[in-house]
Amino acid sequence: MMIRDGRSKVYNTKCWWEMDFQIRRDGEELQITYLNFGVWYPVPAKYGLAPLVKVLLTMAVHKKRRRYELDVIRTGHVFLDKGRELALEPPGS
Repeated sequence: MMIRDGRSKVYNTKCWWEMDFQIRRDGEELQITYLNFGVWYPVPAKYGLAPLVKVLLTMAVHKKRRRYELDVIRTGHVFLDKGRELALEPPGS
């Protein structure tokens, strides 16, 4: 949805795309930013990413870390810290 809404200057929905996120945890609070053409921006709340990230972090190898990197790829693959903490594949891949 972020790609469709034009949040990326690099990618569009018709090409291969990957979104890079940084997650910072301060207690129960999460700060999630995304990379767009070399600049990090806060992810708008309308995308509802924070609740999904909280669930992802429950599956991480190291659940209490304060910082993570998150990559989401057009194919549906999701990687937390380049797959060292968590790697998810879409069904049937």
